[in-house]
Amino acid sequence: MRYTGLPMSKPNLTDLKAAYARNENITQILRGPSGTAINDQASILISYDLQAGSYIEALHDPAHRQAVARYADAVAQTLAPLRPRSLLEPGTGEATMLSEILRRLSLPEGSPVRAFDISWSRVHLGRGYLGAKGQSADLFAGELEAIALPDDAADVVFTSHAVEPNHGREAEILAELYRVTGRFLVLFEPSYEFASPEARARMEEHRYCRGLPDIAEKLGGKVRKHKLLGTALNPLNPTGVLVVEKQPLRGVQADAGFACPSCRAALLPSEGAFFCKAEGLAYPVLRGIPCLCRHNAVLASRYLE
Repeated sequence: MRYTGLPMSKPNLTDLKAAYARNENITQILRGPSGTAINDQASILISYDLQAGSYIEALHDPAHRQAVARYADAVAQTLAPLRPRSLLEPGTGEATMLSEILRRLSLPEGSPVRAFDISWSRVHLGRGYLGAKGQSADLFAGELEAIALPDDAADVVFTSHAVEPNHGREAEILAELYRVTGRFLVLFEPSYEFASPEARARMEEHRYCRGLPDIAEKLGGKVRKHKLLGTALNPLNPTGVLVVEKQPLRGVQADAGFACPSCRAALLPSEGAFFCKAEGLAYPVLRGIPCLCRHNAVLASRYLE
């Protein structure tokens, strides 16, 4: 078991909330004076949890809503020819983009749709947002680096600027995304390769991801498409499309349950938690949302007694 809790040396949450209200860059603050080249997982969790609700709020602006619609059109047009039989969106945020994509995709009836985010607050708000739109998905809190699902868990796995802030951990994250992919992994992520010098400088400043096509090929995947999406929510953060076909195809576990993010053993649902017998870990369910990050684990070896 590896615990990845919040570093105690970080600024406290009260100070960070005040900094966020002043529109300061939270991950930059948490990187501190060392100027490290990597946004660690705890910093990303804090930053995105403080943002919870901002994506839903932004949709009240008509111009932004139109930009989101154009982006969702382009994403759906990329996914539709792959004919997904089940769908997984890691890093779903508040499920705003997932909602738009589900409206545009004609999934077969009963197709499983799953999504997760490292921030419980964002998943909680996302579930409410989907419900208000008459939509649903199986949502949980989870990590890109240790996804709480078995191998080949979803026919098509896609991300939308979820790998973005994780420069330095791209290989680790793509290996996990590729592991849970059944047929296609589709990444809508910042395109450093196609970006202008100005955009590249911004990506470097914010520690955004890069080199994804090379990493995908090293994993054994076949790159079917790599190009600009053609629309972006921020011109200085152009979105690239990377479609990777899994090799070899081994079939999809359409009814796959959750797996322990630490050891990948099957998780057993039991009394408001999911339990891993192999490691004696209990993962709580908070307001109906499974908390399946490694740092959520409670050591409870006698849980079933």
